[in-house]
Amino acid sequence: RLSQGRKTVWLHAHSSPEFIHIHEGEILVTCNGVDQIYSANEIVIINSNDMHRIKPLSESAFYDYLIVDLSICDVGHLPSRSTNAKAMELFQSIMQELHSKEPHYKEIVTGYIKVFQSLLVRYADEHAETEIDARKYNYLRSATNFMYQHFAENITLDDISAAIPLNKYYLSHLFKDLTGHSVLSNLNYI
Repeated sequence: RLSQGRKTVWLHAHSSPEFIHIHEGEILVTCNGVDQIYSANEIVIINSNDMHRIKPLSESAFYDYLIVDLSICDVGHLPSRSTNAKAMELFQSIMQELHSKEPHYKEIVTGYIKVFQSLLVRYADEHAETEIDARKYNYLRSATNFMYQHFAENITLDDISAAIPLNKYYLSHLFKDLTGHSVLSNLNYI
């Protein structure tokens, strides 16, 4: 799945990795509670199941993003960012193939993605990764997934906290602390 963006994307997660190439401006990416600012000519990597959101920091901010099927991604945990010229060039080739859809583009894209991921791992900055308390984000992920699955129903904070299970006061505090939004604000957005 590919697209282009200029707007804020609320907190979410998906089972496949996401790659974001920033063309212009700066964006703030919050991934598992860690805020990082990324600039033009950087690639942001969001690993599978990472809770993340994207916020442009300028009106000129513009980026492409690509969510890759897990059947293609088999290199494990990837670094959070890259400025490697070879990886950047390959990402652009992937996007061009996906947009042009010339004959056999799917096979070409699959090969490019495998090489792209290998380059990311090869040139990874070992000091860029930050350790986090994964348990908190598992609660957050569970709450968010429950909201997406049941948003059409008349669910309450009590329903969400019971589904996890987690104390509703702790869940409210955790959600606000990690996302900057209340549980109900996120539910209303969904």
